[in-house]
Amino acid sequence: MLAATVVESLALALGWTVAQPPLSPEVLASPFGIVCPWPGVGKNGMGAVWCRCGAGATELGNWPGLEPLPGVFRWASAEAEWDSYYARESLVPTPILGYTPRWASRSPEGDQAKSRPPADLWDYYRFCRAVAERFAGRVWYWEVWNEPNVGFFEGTIAEYTDLLKTAAVAVAAGSPGAYVVFGGMAGVDESFLKRCYAYGAGDYFDVMAAHPYQWGKNFDDGWFCDKLERLRETMGACGDENKPIWLNELGWSTGDRSITEDDQARLLAQAYATGLSRRDLGIERLFWFCVKDWGGPGYGLYAEDSRRKPAWHAYRAMVKLLGGLVCWGRVDVGKKARSYAFTDPERRRCMLILWSASLEPCDVDLSLTVKPAGAWDITGRPVAPPTPVGGKLHLQATPAPQFLEVDPVEARALVREVRPLLAATPDPGRRPRAWMSLYPQPGCSLPWLRRGERVLLRARVFNASGRALTGKLELSLANPSGSGRLAHTTVPVSCMPGSDTVLRLSLVAPQGAPDWAVLRLEAQLSGASLRPLEVPVLVGDGPCINFLANSHLERSWYLHGEARSSCSESMRFGSEWMYRLPVPHTGDAAIRMQVGAHQAGPWSVVWSRDGKSWQPMMEGRSELGWHEAHIVDLKEPSFYLRCKGVDQQVREVIVTYLPTKK
Repeated sequence: MLAATVVESLALALGWTVAQPPLSPEVLASPFGIVCPWPGVGKNGMGAVWCRCGAGATELGNWPGLEPLPGVFRWASAEAEWDSYYARESLVPTPILGYTPRWASRSPEGDQAKSRPPADLWDYYRFCRAVAERFAGRVWYWEVWNEPNVGFFEGTIAEYTDLLKTAAVAVAAGSPGAYVVFGGMAGVDESFLKRCYAYGAGDYFDVMAAHPYQWGKNFDDGWFCDKLERLRETMGACGDENKPIWLNELGWSTGDRSITEDDQARLLAQAYATGLSRRDLGIERLFWFCVKDWGGPGYGLYAEDSRRKPAWHAYRAMVKLLGGLVCWGRVDVGKKARSYAFTDPERRRCMLILWSASLEPCDVDLSLTVKPAGAWDITGRPVAPPTPVGGKLHLQATPAPQFLEVDPVEARALVREVRPLLAATPDPGRRPRAWMSLYPQPGCSLPWLRRGERVLLRARVFNASGRALTGKLELSLANPSGSGRLAHTTVPVSCMPGSDTVLRLSLVAPQGAPDWAVLRLEAQLSGASLRPLEVPVLVGDGPCINFLANSHLERSWYLHGEARSSCSESMRFGSEWMYRLPVPHTGDAAIRMQVGAHQAGPWSVVWSRDGKSWQPMMEGRSELGWHEAHIVDLKEPSFYLRCKGVDQQVREVIVTYLPTKK
């Protein structure tokens, strides 16, 4: 065990706070996580420290299991889970608060009831507060849903933001000082995330989470790091420069016939080392998905028969050899290999991890004259360390990472040092207990206004502050630069404790207003100001629909028929799919689409009045970009768009309906 002063230095170097939560410095400094508990993965076995759980995979955090009937809580299974795994294995749980029990679901019919938002957000508030209170002092991190940007949440972005705010305030009430983790996104979904921030998510979580999966036998660290850099850039642009990031799902499946168990072990070590190297982005923890091959998906570190797979041993080796160390920086070993140096805060030790960047071995020379103190293979098995010759250490980098303990004084000249991002100290106690939401029109991901005509918008005030709130709410339209108000309206507000108030506000965008503007929602209630919202708004000469691809709106409102396509972060791609779009009145349609194809391949979008006879609308050979088209004299109740190409991609669709020009 490291001395306390060393561990405190380590935590400070990482930007972590050792005072809150009251977990040991060793725990706070560890980046090693796993998804779901199992015997032997904790302190005295594989060495994982953090464990993501709940949402039906386990009972801790599982709403349907913990509250099977309104107000009826059954804690026995969650307490047994605590005793069996977290207490016994010394694992720190980070439970997911979800999904929706059928009795609370907005749409209780069918298999997707659990993925739909609760009909009453106060039901979710009461559950989150109760479970946080029950496990106060034992659970310090709560995650709000899983992958809310894809099918695990069948609601809008605005509705997920409501869910996040509700849970965060409930957790603060039930367990003061406990932290909230943003629902781990499938991939790194910048479009989804920007809109969550626009709807006010920023004050209501302490840790960002994402799942940057990739597929194939070869780890693409360029793609991986680009995803993480874009995540940090998006957070920074939205005012979150310093919140830590957790990669709380990451993995490769041996269910993929191209991935052997040895491949899985190699990919685990490469991904972990690369993730830990990005201290400059605030990457704090990585969680392998998942602990066991339940049902044969193949992602587990244990096989279905509980046999330890090679990845289990690779994980254990990472903990054993890199535990207590932080990434010092990258070692330049040429384009064919990768190497990172890890050290303790006093730089008395230095451990190198090294591998070939391809599936073939390659030769590497390091300017070292001192023989390494030790060498280990990917499983942590000691091997004979090489001896320097002529001031060089000659090595063969293999696809499977290897470890070398080298002289830290000599290593200093080899390391391209990484400067850590010092994560801000979260303070859940300052989280606002009353908040506002602003909603787009049904079928839209962003609100819209119409030039010269009054448009009705819906807002909501939630009050968990414990006192009645009265005052006024003001909605204004501003230029994107924020300079000058183009229009505004004010309504009175009265909201009792433990309730919410729905408000309807109307606004007229003036002639000459830009196509993109900002709606600013402000409130003065009982002498206090709620945090304002600034939401992008589309401004046009007619009604509008807009949606992100691979969103709840796209799937439930607009996608039509069978689609030969797949999905990634706010994007649909494939060879062919179709949208059916409503026509609110006779007239024209101005269409903007963010569309293209992988590697600038050919793509096309055709349209039809009846879904049978098709006419050209857009085509090209390009990467994703904005394209525009105009359809005249629509009289039917709906029309159709068909996307067809080789790896065609669509990220966003905007349709503005206009009177037919005469």
